[in-house]
Formats: sequence, C-alpha cells, structure tokens
Amino acid sequence: MRVAILASGNGTNFEVLAQHFKNNDLPGELALLFCNHPDAPVMKRAARLGISAESFTVKSCGGKQEYEEKLLGVLKKYQIDFIALAGYLRVIGPTILDHYAHRIINLLIGQPAHQDRKSLIQRP
Repeated sequence: MRVAILASGNGTNFEVLAQHFKNNDLPGELALLFCNHPDAPVMKRAARLGISAESFTVKSCGGKQEYEEKLLGVLKKYQIDFIALAGYLRVIGPTILDHYAHRIINLLIGQPAHQDRKSLIQRP
C-alpha cells in the first residue's frame, strides 16, 4: 500500500509518521508528502528524510476545482492507495473524496483555537 501524507505547515506530525513508516511500525510505504504551501517547513523535513514531496497552491492552479484535479493527478502519478491528512488545513472536496472513498484518514491531533468545530473533510 502506497501512502501519501497531506500537510500544510511545520510537519511535526508528518515527521513522526515518517519515522513510524521507516521503522515498519505502520503498514505500507510512505511514497509522497503533498503540501499546499510550497515554503512550509514540512517540505524541508521531507527533503531531509528522503521522501518525495510536491507542492502547489490553489491560487497557482486558478481555483479549487483545478487544484483538486491537479492534486488527483499527482496522487495517481505516485500510485497512491491511501491518504493521511496530518495537519492539512484545506477542505477536501469531491474530486479527491470520490476517488479515495474509504481510503482517507484525518489525523487532526488538535484544533487551533481560531478554527470552529466544522469538519475539514466535506461531502456535498
């Protein structure tokens, strides 16, 4: 099983998960980090750990639908079977959810005080 971790920020959770994959404490292969902020510290963590990483923004894609279509293309390129959201602070829409139904987990450890209690995963 090839796993992608989607993250948005510092990457402390990503690094812990990456170490668990490396130690075979978690099943599968950590094949990809995707980050929606190209300059986020998690990108440097992935490089240091030798994990493939890709990043782009909604703005650079021209909108949410285009962003999700491009992200789906990246996930397919890396032959991803399962997605773990680890501090990924974007709402996941139907383009990704439909393709990865029952194969996404949100590892939201804590919620920043400025966010409301709405789910970060949305189904139309």
